[in-house]
Amino acid sequence: MSLEQRARLYETIRKYGAILVLGSCYLAFVVLTGCSIPCPIHFVTGLLCPGCGATRIMLSLFNGHAGAAFDANPALFCMAPVIVGLLIRDEASWVRTGEGAYTPPFIWWGIAAFFIVFTIWRNIPA
Repeated sequence: MSLEQRARLYETIRKYGAILVLGSCYLAFVVLTGCSIPCPIHFVTGLLCPGCGATRIMLSLFNGHAGAAFDANPALFCMAPVIVGLLIRDEASWVRTGEGAYTPPFIWWGIAAFFIVFTIWRNIPA
């Protein structure tokens, strides 16, 4: 591994390590206090945004309840592994070559469209 690759690897580890530490601290705070950050979109509009339920997903997974995690936000539960996989692929390419992996725009547009349709669907009164 070259020095440039090693530097990019350490930068990636620091970046995602910081995200992991902050996320773990937030999860611990929620578990210990029962308080979480309310969704500003839901607070203002009363509508559920595409990310509403993310904290409940993490709490449910932390407690080993995959069904409850799915119920909190099915779209995010199903698409998170896809998005994480694309990010890992991109970061691995960046560490190796200094450039991110090419992902065709239609994939990102498709993911965005999926979340838009899901958001509209979940806010239609039953």
